[in-house]
Order: sequence, then structure tokens, then C-alpha cells
Amino acid sequence: MKNAVILIFFVNVFVVVPSWAMQCRQCRTQLDPDNCNSTTCTLDCPTVDCSCLGLCRTQVFLNYTGKHRVQAYCLQQICPTRAKYQNLYSKRQIDGYCDVENNVVNCECAYDDCNHVIKFESTTDSDVETTEEEDESWVVILGAVSGVAFLCVCIGVLWYCVRRYQRIKDEDFESKLTSGSRLSSDDASLIDVGWDESGKHSYSTYRYSSSIATQYSRGSRGNVLNHNEQYLPIELQKIIGRGQFAEVWKANLQQDSSAPQVVSVKVFRLHNYGAWRQEKDMLTESWMRHNNIIEFYASEQHTVRGRLQYWLVTAYYQEGSLTEFLRKNVLDWDQFCDMCISITKGMSYLHAERDESGRPKIPIAHRDVKSCNILVKDGRRECVLADFGLSLKLDPELSKDELANAGQVGTSRYMAPELLERLVNLTDIEMFKRVDVYAMGLVMWEMANRCEASEGMASPYKPPFGDQINDRPTKDQMLLLVCKDRQLPDIPEKWRKHKGLSEFIDTVLNESWEYDAEARITAHCVFERFKTIRHLGDVDKQGSDVDKEGSDVEDKIREKAKNESNRISEVISTVV
Repeated sequence: MKNAVILIFFVNVFVVVPSWAMQCRQCRTQLDPDNCNSTTCTLDCPTVDCSCLGLCRTQVFLNYTGKHRVQAYCLQQICPTRAKYQNLYSKRQIDGYCDVENNVVNCECAYDDCNHVIKFESTTDSDVETTEEEDESWVVILGAVSGVAFLCVCIGVLWYCVRRYQRIKDEDFESKLTSGSRLSSDDASLIDVGWDESGKHSYSTYRYSSSIATQYSRGSRGNVLNHNEQYLPIELQKIIGRGQFAEVWKANLQQDSSAPQVVSVKVFRLHNYGAWRQEKDMLTESWMRHNNIIEFYASEQHTVRGRLQYWLVTAYYQEGSLTEFLRKNVLDWDQFCDMCISITKGMSYLHAERDESGRPKIPIAHRDVKSCNILVKDGRRECVLADFGLSLKLDPELSKDELANAGQVGTSRYMAPELLERLVNLTDIEMFKRVDVYAMGLVMWEMANRCEASEGMASPYKPPFGDQINDRPTKDQMLLLVCKDRQLPDIPEKWRKHKGLSEFIDTVLNESWEYDAEARITAHCVFERFKTIRHLGDVDKQGSDVDKEGSDVEDKIREKAKNESNRISEVISTVV
């Protein structure tokens, strides 16, 4: 019952335990409404003699539909003597009482026919009770609705305040950009925007908006600053990669009535301007054109739905990242070697102090080498290095303080021991290159793990240390694993059965991930050793013919890619 119902059994006589057998009402039945109104219940039950002494017991199970279930009977009896009667029953039981608990009335008394009538001191009928229950339900519902409404209002106010604050910051930041004011470290901080394809989504196409401010273009005209406000005819199609602060889109570059050229567009939001600027400044260097470095076309600043965006337009690689490629494909020996050679060649060029023509250039440390920052070219035998948002130009004139500001950056799983321990020798710029070589060794291990150099040798894809640590290890976890426990990725014994892989382990892998950074070989050394290792694979009698045919196919693919790149450059040049 919702309201406390107090049922009092009225005993108006002094109770004396008789010497003869007691008489109690005894039945199991349902009371009609006529026999049980709002104040009284009358038991229409037969009176039965109890053979000995005892208590008259009645239980009424209350039901507000009007039907109350009743059972009345003699409680425990004492035979043949009543010597222990006073000790067996309490005075309260003997005098008579009624209790109510969970809509059940329990009555006990100790004189004849005492359970004939039960009188209610106060109660309500079923209609009143139902009304009160409904009223209480409405109160609960109204309270819940009011609470939800209040919470929604609070969330709305908070959302408005955050958006308002963000808009003010964006407007202030945009005004700094357009006025040429000096940016704070918070404004233009470099952020890790690794090429992460784990969150692929498909979005509906939306048209490009007009571009403002400056545009940079590199193509056949080199590094050119374009001061007009004309934008490239680019239409974004779908997201093919997503990082924490940037999205990579597959897009079409329109050119009159001809078929559109497919390009890739990396889109940064306003407060990732520092990362966009860092990568743009790196890719627009004239000496960054290389067969194994991502092909860069242009950078633009756009206004989309009233918000600034920053774009990097590059070549589109339909095979995607090396991570995804290895998940879906195994490599034969020649393919493994060719892809490794292309990666080491690109890394060697980055680290070099001269370009391929012998002209001086500034060496670059990539600082975020990992398989998802390497893209597979369409021929499926070569790769390109991508994502230079954390890269560092190793200018010999940089001071120790300037190098120290470079920070502990990169991806934890691929960090070299000295980077995890924060013991990089900042006075020697070569140490930054050795960090890249360590990470490159881990990437080559990933590739070797998927290499079917001989039948049954390839294993399911897994990242470095995949058997030893979880999917997203922290720097502290990698510090314990790599530096304290001195762990390296497992090298299966079956690799030793292949002459080429065995040589790869001894002369490349073990010397690329040496714990002591100064003992590691250079990227150029890895490149030279791989050219030798490639010829140690098992080749059948027709191998030379197969190699020649494969070489012709590769040449055709390279020629096609070169022609497409030239066409895109021509389109960009006409806009500039």
C-alpha cells in the first residue's frame, strides 16, 4: 500500500486463557466487497474447536480490486498441558494485535472467536488509492521531464558558450593570419597528423568553395607563389584516410571537357594551421621532387561554410598505405626487395646533403616513419614516403636550443630507444637520421613478415611488437619493453631457411635497430645492401625472362604515372 495502513485489532476484554479448548474462525476464502468495506472486515467462516490451547490466527491479503484473500486458522497448539503457555507466547500475542506489512494483515489473539471481525482504524477505498497512485505517477513523470529539460537547457547554454568562445578564437586567429601578425606557439604549434586509414568513411560529395589569400604551386614551374585568388577546379569525392587533425580525400581535378584527373587532398582545419604550414613548407622545397617521395602539386587556403581550411594537393595512390596493402597482400621475394629498395632510396635521399643532380640541399629527418605513412605506388613494387608534418630540416646552423625544441615526437611503437629515454644527442644532427633508420627497420620487419620468399613462409599481418604489446602502446609501455627489457620483434626461425632473408636479417635488420644509435647503419648503406641481397633469392630457370617481362611492365607503369603527373602540372599551371 502507498499510504501507511494501520490495522488495529480491538480487544475489549481482559484475556484469560481458558481451561478448555479454544474456538477460532477457520477458513480459506475470498471476501466479497459486502463483507469487507473501508473500515471493517467480517469473516464469514465456520467456528472450529481447537483440540488444545493456542492462538487464533488470521491473514488478510489485501487487493484493491475489492477482493481480499483470507486464511484463518489455529496457530500452534499446546497439548496436553498449558504449563509453558506463558513462555511460548508473548504478552502481545496473548492480548491480541494486528500488523500490516507488504499489503498483508497479520492478526493473532487468544480468546474464543476473537478473529471474527477485523476493524480498520483508517483506510481509503480503491478509487481514492488509484487516484493517489496516478497523482504520484504524474509527479514522478513531471519531475523527470523537468529534469531532462533543465539538463538540455544547460547543455545548450554550454554548447553555445563553447562555440562562441571558439568562434572568437578563430576570428582572432584568422585576423592574425590575414594581417601578417606574429603567431604564438599555441597558434602555430606542430601537431602529429599521421596518415591513419583506420577510420575510413564515405561522405557525400560537396563542391569546392572559393579560395582566398595565397596559393602555392609546384609542378612544371617549380616553387611559385601565386598572388591571385583563383582556385584549382577540385571536387572532393570521399575520405580515404583520417588522422586526429587532418582528413585525406580522394578528389577530381577538372580540366575543361576532358576526363578529370584523380588527386589526393589533405584537409587541415583552422587550428591545425601550424601542421599544414610545416608540411607545405617541406613539400614546396624544389629539391623534394623524387621518385620515392609523395608527388606534391599545390597548397591552397579555402573558406568552406564560413570556416577556413588548408589543403595540400598531392598525387593519388590507389593502393593506399603500406599498412593496408600488407593486410591484404603477401609479397614475393622480388617484390619485397623492390619495395624495400624504394623506401630506403627515398629515405637516403631525404638524409642526403645533395640532390640527385649533385646540387647542395638541406638533409631532412622524417621523424614519423611508419608503415601507414608510406604509400604504395600503382605498380605495387615501389613506395613513396608521405606525411612530413613532423619533419625537421637538419640545417647545420641550427643551435642546440632550436634542436631541443623539436621535442619527443613520432609514434610510440616506432620510437628508437634513445628517443624513448629522451637521450638524443642534440649536438649531432646525424642522431635524428639514426632515429629514422630504426623506425625504417621496424617497417622492413613488417614487410618481411608478409614475404612469401618460399612456400609457407608468410605470416598473418601484425605490427612491430604485435605479439608483445597492445594495439595502442604508450611511450611508457614502449620504454619498459624496448629499453628496460631490451625487446625486439620476433624473428621466426623459418626466415633463416631462405638465403636472401637470412642475409637480410644479418646485414640489414640487426644493424638497423641496434640499441646504440651510433652503431646503426645509415639509410644509404641499407639501400646499397638491399641491391645486393635482392639477387640472393631463389630464381627458377626462366627467372631472367620473368624479370625482363616484369621490368617492361614497370617501365610502362612509370611512364603512365609520369604522363599523368605532367598533365596535372599543366592543369595547375594554366590556373596559376
